[in-house]
Amino acid sequence: MGKTKAQCCTRVHVKKRPNPETDLWDGKKLAPKQRLFLAAYARCGLIGLAAESAKLHRNAHARWLKGGEAYRKAFEDSRERAIEAMESEARRRAVEGVQEAVWYEGTKCGTRQRYSDPLLMFLLKAARPDTYAERAQVAMDVRHQIAEQFPELARPGRAAAKATLEAARAAGAGRHAGKG
Repeated sequence: MGKTKAQCCTRVHVKKRPNPETDLWDGKKLAPKQRLFLAAYARCGLIGLAAESAKLHRNAHARWLKGGEAYRKAFEDSRERAIEAMESEARRRAVEGVQEAVWYEGTKCGTRQRYSDPLLMFLLKAARPDTYAERAQVAMDVRHQIAEQFPELARPGRAAAKATLEAARAAGAGRHAGKG
């Protein structure tokens, strides 16, 4: 004998243990393969490697992006996680450094801590662009030179545009006239 609707609804649902990688997108309607792909992408940050890990063709991701808003939002979340992981690794290499083997006459004789100054500078530029960004300021006022060289630019509206076009054609014809 079958259960009534009331009996089915009172059943206690045991929720599975949460998985922080695939449960990132709770509330979004995603297929299990999409969740696998997004979790892999959050770890590695590479579409091809994530597709291979999820046993998918990389074109599946492109189709899913076109298919719906829920997947696009979930992918952006996953992308942010991937970027944060890369930033964390860059910071670790720049600040904490990495162990590097020291070799002498073909024999490993120890290790040393190697830090990355370029990575540290890159992180500082990203964190405080006003302070660390490379910039050069050049102030030039060339309006007078342009006015002297192209007086037709001083004419208003359509006449100026036509005169400028004619002057450019004449200048181009003059440059190519001597070549043969």
